[in-house]
Amino acid sequence: GTATTVGSELLPPGNLNYLVTTIILFSGPSRLTVDPSDLIMPPQTNRIVNFTVSDPLGNPLSGGTTIKVTGAGFDDSLVTLTGDLDVSVPDTYDPSWTQFAVLISDNRPNNLAQQTRIIGLTIEVNSPNGNIKRTLGGYIDIGVPIPPLPGQDTTGTSTPIKEPAQIAFLGASSNDIFVAGVGGLETSKIIYEVRDSLGTAIDLKRRVGASFSLIWHPNTFTGGGTPPTIIPTSDSSDAQGIIQTTIVSGTQAGVVQLIANVQLPNSKVITSQPIKVSVHAGFPDQNHFTLVAPFYNFPGLDKAFVNHTVTVQVADKYSNPIISGTAVYFNSAHGTMTTGGGGTDERGFISSTLNSANPFPEGVDTLQPDPQILSFYPSTRGFSRVYARTLGKDGQPILDSLLFLWTGRPVFLNTGPSSFTVANGGSAGPFTFTIVDRYGHPMSSGTSISVAADAGKLGGNVSRTIPDAFIGGPGITTFSVSIVDDDVTDTDPPVPTEIVVTVNHPVYGSYQFTLASGTVD
Repeated sequence: GTATTVGSELLPPGNLNYLVTTIILFSGPSRLTVDPSDLIMPPQTNRIVNFTVSDPLGNPLSGGTTIKVTGAGFDDSLVTLTGDLDVSVPDTYDPSWTQFAVLISDNRPNNLAQQTRIIGLTIEVNSPNGNIKRTLGGYIDIGVPIPPLPGQDTTGTSTPIKEPAQIAFLGASSNDIFVAGVGGLETSKIIYEVRDSLGTAIDLKRRVGASFSLIWHPNTFTGGGTPPTIIPTSDSSDAQGIIQTTIVSGTQAGVVQLIANVQLPNSKVITSQPIKVSVHAGFPDQNHFTLVAPFYNFPGLDKAFVNHTVTVQVADKYSNPIISGTAVYFNSAHGTMTTGGGGTDERGFISSTLNSANPFPEGVDTLQPDPQILSFYPSTRGFSRVYARTLGKDGQPILDSLLFLWTGRPVFLNTGPSSFTVANGGSAGPFTFTIVDRYGHPMSSGTSISVAADAGKLGGNVSRTIPDAFIGGPGITTFSVSIVDDDVTDTDPPVPTEIVVTVNHPVYGSYQFTLASGTVD
């Protein structure tokens, strides 16, 4: 309803209108609906009875309406009735004052639970909209014939015939299986139970068919292979309402989600919650065990605690990254190794750090390079191996190793000549030199070598960055430059000139050496 008035003439500017609105609900005759319509329940369970008190349009009844729920068979502490047992409806249009519920609880101990108990429930509504009274009869059902309730079908047992309403997951034989062909468990049996609305397993009278669908989430770090399958893809419930299928692994690792669907005669479909089963990778495989490093010339011979990371990836024979947390052991003949905790990650990777420390590879090294290639090296000192190992199927060792060359500070060897005279328009050289460590090995990668002169123009190996190398040679350990007069028209006297070699090492720092000295006209 709406009420309008006019404000005082003394209130500027002019007259003001005041409007007040309120809501009035015209409710109709009382109506009571109850779900379920009977009180049949298994022993030692709870049963919720929901009921609605409203007018035909679903509105609350008038203020002053009272609702009382009383029961028969609930007269002791072992079978109880709780909830909306005594309600007074206020003057409201809030629809929440139309929904009510009571809970029946059979709390009887085991020695009494197999005794049939007759129960009844009365809901009484007293309202200005009209009075209603509804009585429900029932019993606690133990599955044997009992005297029928008034109006009940007397054929069969006390168990009512209910339609399938839910799918309950009973269990899996394993939540973790392995890819096929690695010797681990490859199957998992999944068991469901089809139940009616009371939570009771359906029997053969209400037998239903079920289909199974598989959602596959493969490990994203590998490709190829075959996914898992389900056998059978459909089943029908047995006398206990059981349906089942089996997940069979393929050669891909990942996670399976299994869903069961039951098609009812009324075209309704009941769907289970997804069940997850992990398909793990197999055992580490020697052919899929890879140990690498970003470089192999390690500048740790003349400085302690230089760090260098090595990484291994472990996979099974189908190229699936091994299960996370697989332990890998690292060791070295020289220095120390530090391994991060936790084992391999989800991609099968694990890293370790090689630290330059005692013992340094300077003495007799039993882990020398292959004898067939020793002739390429000026010395076997400085060579050392890093090992990574784990265990494969049946405890078989899986092993890989890396050969590192530990190198030290730059050593400058001038192979001459050491002096020069460059006439007007003339040249001098070549000037050759060697940059190696104290055992004659190449500098580590990233070392830069540059040559500069005070006058004239240099040619040859005037600027060079050393690659990751074990074996020396031109442009790696030996270098050559020449110098020419770059201004043939000048008449100035000869200029004293030095040719200087600068070595910048990423670990050992910067060094300068005089290659030759002389004059340039």
